[in-house]
Amino acid sequence: AEAVLARVAGDGFRFPFDRTLAFSLARCADIALRVGERDIAVELYDRLLPHRDQFATPAGLSSRGSIELALGRLATMLGRLEAADQHLTRAERAHDRLRAPLLQARTALAWGEALLARGSRQAAGERLDRALRLARRHGSDAVAHDAQALRHSPARI
Repeated sequence: AEAVLARVAGDGFRFPFDRTLAFSLARCADIALRVGERDIAVELYDRLLPHRDQFATPAGLSSRGSIELALGRLATMLGRLEAADQHLTRAERAHDRLRAPLLQARTALAWGEALLARGSRQAAGERLDRALRLARRHGSDAVAHDAQALRHSPARI
């Protein structure tokens, strides 16, 4: 994933279909976050910002959720904690309106990470517990794994 991300970034994040641009950029953001690519995260944040009112959805079949979620996660990584709060609040509202439990779980996980970044251990634990409950109830092993790992990390909580 890291090599693919580097190649795509080197190409200026040009993708074959404009209608999937927000989705492709959001997926790149997921990878940048996972592998800790801060420089690429800065560029992705700037590229995603104009799409903040959109959902990362290719062809309407699935969704990575509100672009605000990706922006919130990137802002957290970059230490832009006030911006992260704003993005995650908007993402949470959008996902709650949709009644989309897996997107709500991903948003709770992102909130947990953001709260950990500012040292709010108790609030982070509550968000991570919510993410874990939703993920387990609705079948997302990946979100459950990440929430559990963060929740039980002695260095963080």
